[in-house]
Amino acid sequence: QEDIDACFGKDQASPKGRTAPEKCSPVLEVHRGYEQTGKKRFAQVLVDSDGVTAYHASCTETDLKTGMNRFYVVQLLQMSYGGFEIFCHWGRIGSKWEEECFNKLRSTFQTYPYADKAEAIQNFKKWFLKKTGNEWDQRHNFRTRPSMYGWVELASTVGGGASKRQQLEMSKGKESIDEKRSNIDERVACLYEKCRNQ
Repeated sequence: QEDIDACFGKDQASPKGRTAPEKCSPVLEVHRGYEQTGKKRFAQVLVDSDGVTAYHASCTETDLKTGMNRFYVVQLLQMSYGGFEIFCHWGRIGSKWEEECFNKLRSTFQTYPYADKAEAIQNFKKWFLKKTGNEWDQRHNFRTRPSMYGWVELASTVGGGASKRQQLEMSKGKESIDEKRSNIDERVACLYEKCRNQ
């Protein structure tokens, strides 16, 4: 950790070693599903007063036995004309965009407007807990729960690659691939290896 702080400066890191998301990074992108509302140009993902926390949760649930392969996105959006909106969007991973968004038989999204920022944040956190079984404020210690969505941490840098800090940590051996794999269901890891080796 001292090597990392020496390279990047302790003052550049936010609380808990997190850095502010870069403009146009994946974590700040308003999900394309929000186009269905006709309000995408007025919305931006809310970043907390800490300058680091972007209220955007991208979640997935995959079950090889049942063939379940779905996503759930929850975003807290700040509207340029005032107020806030929680946007929830769900669907099957791999479905065509047109089918996903413009299916007249069933809705794939829901919005919830709020005038009060604190109330909007509180309800965003409730959605995250309801879908994942994890507290939003503890998401960096995320534990996948049976029959619940897993959380996918989106990149906070443009280009989606690892930040310089993350690259240095990995090169210093702070986190090995084997350690990462131990957090993944064995069946998923096996499927990944098979696909990668083809």
